[in-house]
Amino acid sequence: MNDTDWGATASTISPSQGKWYHEIKISATTDYGILGYMPYEEEMKSGTPDGNGDFIGVQTNGTLYTGSGYSTSAVSTGSANDIYMFALDLSTPSAGDVYIGKNGTWFNSGNPSSGSNPLVNNYDFTSKTWSPAVWLYNLNASVNFGNPAFSISSGNADANGYGNFEYSVPTNYFSINTKNLAEYG
Repeated sequence: MNDTDWGATASTISPSQGKWYHEIKISATTDYGILGYMPYEEEMKSGTPDGNGDFIGVQTNGTLYTGSGYSTSAVSTGSANDIYMFALDLSTPSAGDVYIGKNGTWFNSGNPSSGSNPLVNNYDFTSKTWSPAVWLYNLNASVNFGNPAFSISSGNADANGYGNFEYSVPTNYFSINTKNLAEYG
């Protein structure tokens, strides 16, 4: 997606339970955007988060956004060709965890495989249907749910053999696709 003004879009596939992985590559970074998750319902209503806590993610200018505000802790600035990694743990949706990293390193020394140091923890995901999303301003971004729209140098799949990712899919996490959703989400 490329937008020269604020614009948001969300995936039409929204897991409600389980553990999920995807990647987002940014190219031109003339301004910034937020990469992460938003309620699918909000995207369908307005095309942008409503500002009432309805986006969880990182801004490419180096801040964390959780709807309740911004924080610069444990997040670094993005550059052209960076690949962000996202691991969403909905195994307990009323206390879900979000892990976000960049270029092979998880922010906050997180480790989704072991469940340690999530960037956002104990977030209540039960009230809305959350989807991977981007909210951009003058930024190009491509999302990879396992079939990348951008070149990758390695080829990592989930434990079921699905997906083609730049970085290793954390243990017990799965690519977002209909076969995995039927089994796990």
